Amino acid sequence: MKAVRWDPSSHGDTYAYYADLRRNSPVIRAKIPTRGTGWVVTRYDDVLQVLKDARFSNDARHSSNPPLFGFGGRYAPRLIKLVGNAMISVDDPAHARLRRLVSKVFTPRSVADMEPWIHGIVGPMLDAAGRQGTVDLMDVYALPLPLQVISEMLGIPEAQRLAFHHQVVRLIEVNDQPIRRAIRWLPAMPKLLKFFEDLIELRRREPDDKLITRLIAVEEEGDHLSRDELIGMIFLLLFAGHETSVNLIGNGLLALLEHPDQLALLKAKPDLMDNAVEELLRYTNPVEYGTMRFALEEVTIAGVTIAKGDMVMALQASANRDETAFVNADKLDVTRNDKRHLALGFGLHYCLGASLARLETRIALNALLQRFPDVSLAAPIETLRWRQSSGLRGVVALPVTLGRAVQPLKHTIAVAGATCPMDKPTHIGDEHVLASERGHV
Repeated sequence: MKAVRWDPSSHGDTYAYYADLRRNSPVIRAKIPTRGTGWVVTRYDDVLQVLKDARFSNDARHSSNPPLFGFGGRYAPRLIKLVGNAMISVDDPAHARLRRLVSKVFTPRSVADMEPWIHGIVGPMLDAAGRQGTVDLMDVYALPLPLQVISEMLGIPEAQRLAFHHQVVRLIEVNDQPIRRAIRWLPAMPKLLKFFEDLIELRRREPDDKLITRLIAVEEEGDHLSRDELIGMIFLLLFAGHETSVNLIGNGLLALLEHPDQLALLKAKPDLMDNAVEELLRYTNPVEYGTMRFALEEVTIAGVTIAKGDMVMALQASANRDETAFVNADKLDVTRNDKRHLALGFGLHYCLGASLARLETRIALNALLQRFPDVSLAAPIETLRWRQSSGLRGVVALPVTLGRAVQPLKHTIAVAGATCPMDKPTHIGDEHVLASERGHV
């Protein structure tokens, strides 16, 4: 089968293109930018099979044509190589060992404990945005909120957060072509690696109660995370706890503004927000596809034979719009009660930041819609640009006019010995964790 260049945006309506693939070419061979040549799987059932089938590996070292610069790549920057040995890029038993160690620290409950703190920082962010009137919501809210949250969770000192944020933004601003992106990444990677190394040493000398200190201290029957494993895990936590949330908040608000009937329903019934977040995950797909898989043996999918060592992209964004899996799949419905979407993956490699993304998005959208109920787009939808990052789907900028401000009811809650104002607090507990997430990180 001849390989085509993977460039969905060149076909116009991306989701219409995915629908055409599902009907006529559910498994295609494609040249995927920065990844190489592999197979793209588009139907829900087939994507689910790839995500949960033990015959597909996350480890790029099983590839018949391993990448030169990506995970498992011979010439990859050292930080990328360390992530290539982290939990997201290895199989059992190495994956099980790392999961067991990290699950002691990064749990749905530990994420839920961040809720009062997150409530405390969204208010000032919205106050500052309100003074401007028309803002780029990505710049003033959707990007800085998750970055502040993950900085707090990791235990990055206040004095170093501004420098840290500049380094991270440099890496996630991927609005140019792959070669230009690589040129920018290469000098940035060593600086971020040095930052993590210094931070680990700081937390060895001056421990706190945050994630890095707890990762340093974690033990399981005498086992522990090595220095390299710590660095890879910190980098993974940074992006798993940040990227998904940034795109979900921005994509989510855009989708609601595009569907005023759903926005009005959500404002009238804010108790639908948990349900709405699941639907926004399915409908907007902040992650188009996750880590590539590699066939450990010959596998047949939808009548197509995939050879041992071949790379496979499980296209989650297409699976979530599969009309055979979801009724009215191309319709946004915040009352939909179907949590089988694959927006955050499935099984052992379920998204590490899933609980955090849900929590941040629920708080962020609730607070925004309560404070600025008349928020509206400040630019035509067709002028919005989408990020060119491989595997991620999000707008570059989201200009909105906030409109009149409504001061929300304030509550006060004790947080670490202090008081923190919050907007209509709600609780997210273990009962909110999806079945595919239980026991995994």
